[in-house]
This record gives sequence, structure tokens and C-alpha cells, in this order.
Amino acid sequence: MSTYPKFYLELLEPQIIKVCMTDGIDIELKDAQEMILAASELAKGKEYVTVFDASKTGTISKEARDAFAVSPKRIAAAILTDSLANKLVGNFFIKSHKPLYPTRIFSNEKEAVKWLRTQIASKR
Repeated sequence: MSTYPKFYLELLEPQIIKVCMTDGIDIELKDAQEMILAASELAKGKEYVTVFDASKTGTISKEARDAFAVSPKRIAAAILTDSLANKLVGNFFIKSHKPLYPTRIFSNEKEAVKWLRTQIASKR
């Protein structure tokens, strides 16, 4: 696990990284860049997918969302949340920022990881 002041990353499986924000934090562009670099390092420079745990409160600036939408080496992302409000925010991200990789919203981590495995397999 890699821990930073505003977030932590956990390698769930090779190429599958879970991203968790600290509760109540504001993520700005520099934080997004740090998160993207940390994920790439955790994946040892290989392509990876992310499970983004959106269960915490906080904000993500437009510039940070733009950076996340074009993350190099990321081949898919699953946004994980039970909150209707966070699902709406996740759908807004998908529709307005148009990530360069497949992105879906899940309320179950096992289902999210299962889908991410199919995304990894499709790149082989």
C-alpha cells in the first residue's frame, strides 16, 4: 500500500489498483498528478486499471478531473460508491470529461474487479 496525505493506493491484484481519498479532502491538479504518478509506479510502469473508492466526501477540481480522464497507462476505471449523489457525480465525470478509457460505476467491489479483469484481458 502507498499512503499520501490526501489519498492511498492499494494493489489488489497485478494491474488492479484501488484508489481511496482521505475523507473531506479537496483534490487539485497537483494531487491528481501525484496520484497518477503513484499508480504508475505501483503498476511498475505497466498498463493498469483502477477501482476508485468514491465513498468519502470531498471535492475534485475540474483540472484534476481532466487529468484523471487522460491518465497515461490507465486502461479502465471502476468508480465504487453506494451513494446516489456520488453516482450522479460519477456519471457527470463520464459524460462531461469523456475519459479515454472505459469507465463504469459499481456499488459492489467484487463486481467492479470482475469487470476490470475483463478490460485487462481485452488488451492482451
